[in-house]
Amino acid sequence: MAAPLLRFIAVQRAIEPVVVQIQTQYRMDALAFGVLLSVLCVHYPAVFDRLVRLKWLWAPLALLLYTALALVSKASALGMVVGFSASYLAGAALLLLIYRSGIETWAPRLSAAVAFMGLYSYAMYIWHVPAARAVEALAKRVTVHPAIGLLATYGAAIVAAWAVTRAIERPFLRLRDKLFPAFGSGRGDSGGAPAVAGALGR
Repeated sequence: MAAPLLRFIAVQRAIEPVVVQIQTQYRMDALAFGVLLSVLCVHYPAVFDRLVRLKWLWAPLALLLYTALALVSKASALGMVVGFSASYLAGAALLLLIYRSGIETWAPRLSAAVAFMGLYSYAMYIWHVPAARAVEALAKRVTVHPAIGLLATYGAAIVAAWAVTRAIERPFLRLRDKLFPAFGSGRGDSGGAPAVAGALGR
């Protein structure tokens, strides 16, 4: 409850929404929830399996939360205090809905797209701000519809994440695995999204 309380205090103190979005203390609930899911998956698989089987719950919950997120601005007081919690809960619901759903069989292209986003998600998280600023700087020189600007921002973040991962992260992971095989993951050169897609159905 500490993170929502801190966000409530931030709203009362008129702290900029972007500060609440990027500073860790305001988002610790999301990080803790992700760790909790990981702990359940690894150390309490029976509990995690019961959660995964509740597909009837995760589908409407994800739909409800994503609809709420689309309707409520994250810059509003409600969006800042409750919206960020709704965001990670929606993501968790979607993850539990897709996991072991057989999506790689009945929707292979969608499965590959989801796996691709997962494969490069951390790089997207790191590089989406510089990518957005680059698009904003370019947008000042030309007049574009806001929707086009938003798509360009997301596209730039995806391209930047893919390029940085391929050019920097993967080579260094391979070097790590070569120099420190006992500590390496052995996955320095991942097979890419198609290889990861199958994991969604396991």
